[in-house]
This record gives sequence, C-alpha cells and structure tokens, in this order.
Amino acid sequence: MTEMLPTFEECWEAVGRRAAGNEYQYSILYEELVKARKRSGHFAEVGAYRGASGKMMAMLAPDKEVHLFETFTGLPEPSPLDTPSTEWERGSLTADQEDTEQFLADCPNIRIHAGLFPSTGVCIHDHMFALVHLDADLFEGTRDGILFFARRLAPGGVILCHDYNNSIAPGVSKAVIRYAKLLKLSKRHIGEFYVLLQKSGGL
Repeated sequence: MTEMLPTFEECWEAVGRRAAGNEYQYSILYEELVKARKRSGHFAEVGAYRGASGKMMAMLAPDKEVHLFETFTGLPEPSPLDTPSTEWERGSLTADQEDTEQFLADCPNIRIHAGLFPSTGVCIHDHMFALVHLDADLFEGTRDGILFFARRLAPGGVILCHDYNNSIAPGVSKAVIRYAKLLKLSKRHIGEFYVLLQKSGGL
C-alpha cells in the first residue's frame, strides 16, 4: 500500500498562520523534508520561533524525532559580522514558549529545547540527522549550527540554511561561505534565500 503523505497544501493550512516566511519558502522546506524522510536519522531545527516549520517536519515524518531549538527570549546580540545591514537587534523575534508548546502539543515526536544553542544541544550529542533546518538569522548562530551538525549528518543528510544571500541577514552568508569551505561541505543555492549544505560528494 502506498503511504499517503500530507500534501503541501495540507501542511500550509496547518502552519501558515504562524509562519515566519511566505508560502514559497515553506514549499522549498516541504520538498526537502519529503526527500529527507526516507533517510536514516532525525530532524532538527535551530531557530524554531513559533513552531510552524517544526510542525511541518513532524507531520511529514511522524516516525522521526524532531528536535526544535529556540531561545524564547529572541535573538542574542548581533556580532560585528552581522553589520552593516542587519535589521535585527538583541531580543528581536521573541516567541512565547507556552504558546509554541500548545501549538505543537499534538506532535508527540517533537522535542523542544529552550535556551541558546549550542549549549542546549548537549542532549543530542550522540544523535545523527537526516535534515537540519538552520534559521539562526545571525553569524554566530549559523556558524554554531554548521559546526555542530555537520559532523552529525547521517548518510545523505543535509543542512538547509535560510537567509543565505539575504541583505538583511549578512552574517548568515558570511558564516555559510566560511564554514562550508572549512568543513568541505558542498553547497547549492535553492530559491531566493536557501542554501543546501552536505558533505562533499553527497549532492
């Protein structure tokens, strides 16, 4: 029997009202999740915000653990590498933890980790990941996400990083370019502001 996946339209109906981005952005995430769900390993997201992407991840792979990392106090202080054009400041993009937990309460495979990543990642140090959605907005968060997860990618696993080439988040592109080269990760630009990172030879 062919397994029936939720369609993108069904996922968008479930999460769109809480989405941080537009429908096109989430359609890219949906396509990559559909590919990744058949790989070994879990799902993770750094910068879960109000839980929209996390719920889509859980809907498409109910047999995988979905680890969501969010400060719930907004962004940390931007670094000099996030200037001159970043719109963010300390505390921007604050999400309410209780509200997010309630929204995700019907997803038993989700694990929420509150606090500043990567210190909150200690509980998954021995996990492997099929897909990581990295939406940290700033240089240091993007750097830390790449460094932490690149060595924890399952065979074929990918890091899907948002805000690449986005003029309001210049630190993201700086981190991707620097650490993809350092770690010998292949990168492929998808859509307007996504880049897909994978161990060289895997794309």
